[in-house]
Order: sequence, then C-alpha cells, then structure tokens
Amino acid sequence: MEPHEKIYNECVELMEIATLANDVFIDNAIKGSVKGMADELYEVYSKAKGLRIKGSEEKFRADTIQYNNELITAKKIVEARAPYYSEFIYTKDDDHWVHVAFDKNNYKPASFRLYLNIKIFKFAYFIRNFWVKITNYISCPCGGKAKYESYEKKVICKTCKKDDFYFAFKFHVPLPKTETYRGAMSELLRHDKIVMYFPDEESAKAMARTLKEYQNLFEPKTMPLTGEIFPGLGFAIEPTAEEKEEYIAATGDEQVSFGAYISRLMGELIIKAVQNKRVQVELTYKNWKAKYPERMGKTDAERYKERTILYNHIYPLIADNLRALIAGEVRFKRYFDELAELERLAA
Repeated sequence: MEPHEKIYNECVELMEIATLANDVFIDNAIKGSVKGMADELYEVYSKAKGLRIKGSEEKFRADTIQYNNELITAKKIVEARAPYYSEFIYTKDDDHWVHVAFDKNNYKPASFRLYLNIKIFKFAYFIRNFWVKITNYISCPCGGKAKYESYEKKVICKTCKKDDFYFAFKFHVPLPKTETYRGAMSELLRHDKIVMYFPDEESAKAMARTLKEYQNLFEPKTMPLTGEIFPGLGFAIEPTAEEKEEYIAATGDEQVSFGAYISRLMGELIIKAVQNKRVQVELTYKNWKAKYPERMGKTDAERYKERTILYNHIYPLIADNLRALIAGEVRFKRYFDELAELERLAA
C-alpha cells in the first residue's frame, strides 16, 4: 500500500469515529475551526474516545479490572528492580504515567518514538521479560549487543564500543480500585499502551528488532498515523523544529507532541476538503439536523445510529478531495519517506 493511501485510510477511520462520537465534529469542519477539529481528532487518536465496546458490558468491565491489575503488577516490577541499577536507570511517575529512562547520564531529546500495543493480559509479563532482556543487553545499531557494565556504570557495545544508549519509555499509572472501570475505559482501548522515546533513528530501529522477539504479545492493531514495523508496533518521527514553531505560533501551546501535531494537520486537511464542497456538505448537515434533532430521552445507541447516517452522507462528498490533499501535502513528505523505508525494516 502506498504511504499516502495508508495515512488517508487511517485519517478516514479517525474522522468516522469522531463523527459518530460527537455532532460537533462536522459542525467544526463547516465552520473551519481548526482547533475544534484538532482537539476532537486528538481525543480519538490518543485516548480512543468514541470507540464502540465490542462484546458485553460485563466483559468490558472485567477486562478493565484485569488490565488495571496488570498495570499495578508492572509498576511494582519497575519499583522493585530499578534501585539495583540506580546509576543507570531513572524512574518516576506522575498523575498519568510511569516513566522509566535508561542510561540516564546520556540524556538526549527524543526524536523518534515506538508505540507498543501490548495485549492487556500479557502486559505485566511483557514488562518483566523486557526488563530482564534490556538489563542483560541492549541491541546496538551496529548489530552487536551492548551490556551494562557496573564498573563503568554505563552500557558498552562489545562490537563497536558505543557507550551512549539513552532511551525512555512510559506506561499508564494504575488507578485506584474505586475508579477502575470508568477511568480505565479509554486506556483499555488505546493502541499506545507503552510509548518509547529515542534520540536517534538507529537506536529506535535496533530496539524494534529486539521487540520482534515479543511479537506474540502484541495486539494486531497499530497506533494510527504511524509506520507499522509489525502489527501492534508503530514508529513515529517527532516534528522538526520548524514544524514545532509553526504549531506553537498557531496554538500557543508549548507542548508539541507527534500526536498533537499530526491531529492538527489532519484537521486542516479535512476542513479544506469540506470547504471545497461547502454548499453540499452544509445542506446535508442542515437536513440531517432537521430530521434527527437532538433531544432528551434519546439513548446513546440511537444517537450513534443517527450519526452513522450523517457520516455516510458526508464522507462521499469529500473523499476524493481529502485523498488528493493528503497525497499532495508537503508536510507529509518526511512521513511518506519513512513509511516506505519501514517496509524494508518490517520485511
């Protein structure tokens, strides 16, 4: 599949979920509200907002409790083992994430990310085994194996003598048991249950080769708008300095992540596609609102069906425009090039 076609398909999937989750999405597209579009897309992209629960409510409730228990165990593993490598490993947690950094004395800003969609019932098992692996050796970009040498207090590759292997990862802080069900709902559906950060592309791809050993522990769904190394493992490039400056100037938000940047870019392109067919889209939306007014007493399932009708009428109007806009977007060139290269890595 061509890289632009992959991104187009995933953009359409996010747009569909956002439309089905909230009437406001199409309204923002018609009004040209880039911020509103970006916010809604980011909620879908990063927090799985609006995804339908598959199976029974009871099973989903049980799964959220199990996943939270897996997070509790994973956090205990990190807390118990990190002190043995205190010169090498740094850990902390905040309101949302457990953060772990390796080779902490060689810190470098992150330029590349890996998104890991680990199976919920295998999460603690993965953390335990992955921890053993990386404290015994780390895959070096040269193809060799690097090991933590306690006398040097650093990781050194036996083959090329590289000795700066900084990388970091994070996973979600478990919730108090009283908050488990509602609080963990979106976390259970996310495709980025672990995020890893690397200062250079070679280190990220070396880690990807290591993670292939654990491929059976990954869910098949990969984080949207990332390059797929194998099902469940996505690769992303951080925005450039210029892209970050452009984002900050437009939003005033100093925190610029890959997800936030790509969501805003997608929002801009969807708005352009809608504006190119503004008369038809606006009339379709107006007729839909008249036929299916929002009122008290409607169930979520009823509203979901009504929004499905809206999406099925709006999408064909803008599909060709959106595909052309994505294929021609110069700001996507780096991502297209990277996706093409990743096909060789995945082979």
